[in-house]
Amino acid sequence: MKYALLAAAALATIAAVPAAALSYIGTYTSAGSPTTATLRFHVIGGSFVNVTGNIDGDVVTSFFHTATPVATPDGLFITDNAFSVTQPYLTTFGPVLYSAGGFEYNLFSDSATVYELYKAVPNVGYVSNSTGTFSIAAVPEPGTWAMLVAGFGLVGFAARRQKAVVAA
Repeated sequence: MKYALLAAAALATIAAVPAAALSYIGTYTSAGSPTTATLRFHVIGGSFVNVTGNIDGDVVTSFFHTATPVATPDGLFITDNAFSVTQPYLTTFGPVLYSAGGFEYNLFSDSATVYELYKAVPNVGYVSNSTGTFSIAAVPEPGTWAMLVAGFGLVGFAARRQKAVVAA
């Protein structure tokens, strides 16, 4: 029992350490074109550090990284990488994403519940835009899964020890 308490204390200590990075799955849906975007955001301190996913099947390959609002090199969009876990999730600038199809996409918020997604050809101009909704869901980190498995292991170990004591 002493070892189980020691293991529980170690797990509690690990659980108390805040995570440095979080991942979210964001889904944009619209009746217009572009119609859907499924994006995975890796966030540290309220800023994007990585974005992957696809927009209408066009794979996102990279994003324009900046800490403050600034125009993209071709001047088509103003962007920032601010992210919030409450509505609106994105700012009025939002991230600029680059795709395998050669397009630039800008996803940003108009209000707490209305988002816009613009599609552009670099150095040419806008191709289309749509208004829709954007929702997010947190993705559990590997440490969360490890703690869950360890917790089940401790419960199983305690139950097994309790049965052994009763049987004796």
